[in-house]
Amino acid sequence: MARFLNRLRVEEVDSEGGGRWRVLAPLLYESDIVPHLIVVPEGFVTDFGSVPRLPFAYAWFGNIAQAPASVHDWLYSVHRTSRAGADAILREAMAATGVSWIQRWAWWLGVRLFGGRHW
Repeated sequence: MARFLNRLRVEEVDSEGGGRWRVLAPLLYESDIVPHLIVVPEGFVTDFGSVPRLPFAYAWFGNIAQAPASVHDWLYSVHRTSRAGADAILREAMAATGVSWIQRWAWWLGVRLFGGRHW
């Protein structure tokens, strides 16, 4: 069963609300998709997913999946799985944290359509 083994601990990097956060302790995620433990290391900087700051989009999709988005950002930065695998792990991790199926699928579709430039 996919699950986080600990809680995400972060501090804001941008003092003016730029939306970047530094991981304060390793974040551990056990996935059913890959056979190894995913460890987002202390010091890694994430933006919790590049959700547009448009009122409707951010209200519905922003600030709902910080730990899963951190795992996804880490996977995109290290390329230890395929891009499709990283996107599937995002959807899986969101399910593990209780995010609704429609929000999971909307995030997954968004990263599949627009995430390529960040890969």
